[in-house]
Amino acid sequence: MQFRAHWQFYREMIPFILPFCVVEIILFGVLWGFVLFVLFGPLVGALGFHVLKKDQYYFYYNLGMTRKRLLKVAYLINLLLGVPIFALLSVLFYLFIGQPAVT
Repeated sequence: MQFRAHWQFYREMIPFILPFCVVEIILFGVLWGFVLFVLFGPLVGALGFHVLKKDQYYFYYNLGMTRKRLLKVAYLINLLLGVPIFALLSVLFYLFIGQPAVT
């Protein structure tokens, strides 16, 4: 598996995912913001990538990767990074503030 190329694609999507995540947390709270971040973050990132950086898909096509595969791996990376970060931030929030962050 070409992890570096997948990681590069995910890093290219981060500028589109993070503002979406911040808006979700403000509107829906921490727990639902995280759930929506994991479910819809890669879709928003892929949409932003498609609109603004469409020409870079040729780089991934030349490596033998399809858009579907890139999106699947982006979901996996998003989940693998999101769960530990959410757990760590929830624990730190609980330690310093004293209330669970998920309510």
